[in-house]
Order: sequence, then structure tokens, then C-alpha cells
Amino acid sequence: MTALPATPAPSLADAANRYKRAADAILAAYDALERVPPAPVTPHQLDAGVRQFLRAAQQLESGQAGALTPEEVSRAGDYGMTLLRDLVLWAQQLGLSETERELDAVALDVAEWIAAHAGELRTLAPVVDALANRANREHDGTVLERLTLLARRLIRATAPAARTGLDPARPSYAWRMLNLNYGIIATRTRNPALIEGAYDELVRNLPGDAAGFFAEGMQQMERFDYPREVRALMARYFDRWTRPRMH
Repeated sequence: MTALPATPAPSLADAANRYKRAADAILAAYDALERVPPAPVTPHQLDAGVRQFLRAAQQLESGQAGALTPEEVSRAGDYGMTLLRDLVLWAQQLGLSETERELDAVALDVAEWIAAHAGELRTLAPVVDALANRANREHDGTVLERLTLLARRLIRATAPAARTGLDPARPSYAWRMLNLNYGIIATRTRNPALIEGAYDELVRNLPGDAAGFFAEGMQQMERFDYPREVRALMARYFDRWTRPRMH
């Protein structure tokens, strides 16, 4: 598998601006409610926490906070990700679909920031949902290639505990979906090099899901008229992981 290209640590300045727009919409909608639903934490409390996290992260980027260890990055990022997850739930409850998409983008920026600073992704579900939602809306090949590389970075930054969840003998749902979505997004790029890398990662991380994935993939090849080289690649993995199991 080819090595990932070197990428600079993402700046959270744009994420902070995007977050402010999303948070303002949530807070305005929440404050306009005639009857406030009972909840253990309000959008205002969540907003205060996210803003605190983003300030601390930006101080790290500018050198004002000193160097953080990977463990400190992991803890800070997990705190921010948990708050963003709860704000997404509020956006859904308030019917703010565009705001939900903005928060998805912020979650991906935060996840990439964690990975770029050698941290671990410990709260995986909101990242998986954000990546899937973003990819489902995308048809541009160049953007899909960027999302494919991002998926691989997120996989490699996922904490061991998040890969297995409560059962060390079984992959967690979020970990499974991250790897399966990686394979799906890579396939949609129609780039054989990216596809092969994703498939190799998938069979390494989810050997029990490989046969089903490639069987479904063969059906998609016909349905969406993939190029010949992509069909051949899918057929090779299908033969390796599915046909022997049929005897």
C-alpha cells in the first residue's frame, strides 16, 4: 500500500467560524421555544464548552498554550467531540438540517485536528456519522478522494477501545461503519490506487465483513457502470474473499 501524503495539521480557525454560525442558529431556535423540553444539558451549556475547547485548541496552534502531549490532545478532542455530538442532537430536535451539516463539518475538522496532533479518536460515532453524511452528498471525484484519505487517517487515529467497544472480541458498530464507509467512498472515487488501499485496510480490520462487502460491491459494479479496471479490481477481491467460502 502506498504511504499517505504528508498533510499539514488542519487549522481550526475556519471550524470556529463555522461553529459560531451553527451555534447561533441553535441558540436562537432554542430561545424561541415556547416550551423548553427537559434535558440534562442545554444548548447554552454545550456552546460554552465547545467555545472553550476551540479557544484552547487555537492557542495550541499559535504556540500560546505550549506543546500538548498526545494524551492531552486525545482528552481535549474527546471533550469537544462529545459536546458536538450533543449539539447535533439538539439541531435534529429543532429541525435545523443545515445547521446539522455545519456541525458535521466541524466534527470532521476536530477529528482531523486530533489525528494531526498524534491524538486518539475516542468518541467515534459522531465522526462516522459526519463522514457518511458528507460523502452521501458528494459526487465530485476530487472531493471524494480527499474524503477517502481523511477516512484512512481517522481509521489509523482511532483508539483501540473505540475499535472494540464493550466487547474486546468484536468490532464496535462505529468502527465497522468507519471501515465499510472507507471502502464505499474509495470505490466511488473510481481511483484504483485509492480503492486497493481501502480494500486492503478493510480486510485487515474487518475480515468477517469482507465477503459480504465484496459480494455487494460486485452488484454495484453492474448497477453503476464502473470502469473496467475498477470492475477487475473488485472481482479480484471478490474471488479471494467470497468464492472460496461458497464451497
